[in-house]
Amino acid sequence: VTATSELPIKTPIEKIETSFFTELDRWETLYSKLLLTFKDKPATKDYYELIIQYRAIGHLSWLDSTEWHESNNLARIFSHDPVFNEIIASQGVLSPYYPAIFSDELINGKEYTVYANFYNSAIYSSENYTDTSNVKIIFCSITEDYYKYLETTSMHRLQAQSGEIWDEYLNNLATPIQIYSNVENGFGIFAGRSFDMDSVLYIKEEPIL
Repeated sequence: VTATSELPIKTPIEKIETSFFTELDRWETLYSKLLLTFKDKPATKDYYELIIQYRAIGHLSWLDSTEWHESNNLARIFSHDPVFNEIIASQGVLSPYYPAIFSDELINGKEYTVYANFYNSAIYSSENYTDTSNVKIIFCSITEDYYKYLETTSMHRLQAQSGEIWDEYLNNLATPIQIYSNVENGFGIFAGRSFDMDSVLYIKEEPIL
């Protein structure tokens, strides 16, 4: 069993802008917004993954606890930015159910600002964490192999959740999705990624009574 990969060159974050809990979705749930600016390299085919992680610190009121607790969470990302895979992004929610990945096909060699919305309700709800959160914006440069692997696993998951496999199984009509692998004489993925990271400190304001 063999596999080879490489470590992509990191693409720096040029600028980030965030606004916390400023928008309501159709279920009247508050979400936050992110604008991330970077410069794509012109001479190469590049692939990216966006990850948003937040660390919430506070009292867990449902445990009636006065002790401090800490939790690391992946934010739920959704976006209709055209750089993301159209089929996957149309589901409304990307990470962590579907990785927030994209290529430079539409933006090769340009400076670009990708936009994404994200839920991080655990640091908003007064019933949960009530103090501060360090929100990490992780911008990954990934290999083409890893991109193809994440893309095909996402499409497989999407097909399964849509019911297509189950509905058409009895009629033998389901279209199989081959999960990408770069492992010879085996299955799986061997890949590298590099990343740049920035963070924003969110401090929850006390409600005005």
